[in-house]
Amino acid sequence: MMEIQNPTCGQVITAWSGHATGRPKLDACLGRKVGLPNTVSFWSEVMNSISVGLASMLLVVTVATKASALTITNGTEHSLKVTAEKWQRRINPGDSAVFTPSNPPVLLHIEIPNYYIPCPADTNDEVKVEGTQCYVNGEATGDSQVRM
Repeated sequence: MMEIQNPTCGQVITAWSGHATGRPKLDACLGRKVGLPNTVSFWSEVMNSISVGLASMLLVVTVATKASALTITNGTEHSLKVTAEKWQRRINPGDSAVFTPSNPPVLLHIEIPNYYIPCPADTNDEVKVEGTQCYVNGEATGDSQVRM
C-alpha cells in the first residue's frame, strides 16, 4: 500500500499494487477526477502492441516468401522426382509442389520413368511437366534425355 501526496493541494491518494482504492477523488487544483494509472491496463496495451507487431512481421515474411517461390506441377501419369539445390521431392500425378530457391535461377532435375529432364527456372515461375517435356510459364524448355 502506498500514499501519494499532491503537494499543491494537499490531496492524498491511497493505492495498492498500482490500483487506486475507492472512488477517484476530485483534484482541487485542476477540477478533474484523478486516479493512479492502472498497471495491468498499461501492460495489456504493451502486450497488445507487441502482438500486433509480431503478427504484422509474420504476414510480411509469409507474403515475401510466397512471392519468391516457384511452383512445379506434375501433368504426367507417373510420379516425378524433382531435385533442385538441396531440395528433393516426389510429386504425384496431378499434384504440385512449391520450391523457394536460395540462389535463383535454379536448374530443376526432373526424373520420370526412362527419362531425365533438366529444366531451368527462376522465382515466381510456373513449371509444368507433361509427357517428356518441361514447360516454364507455358514455354517448352529443357530437352529430355533417355535414362539407362
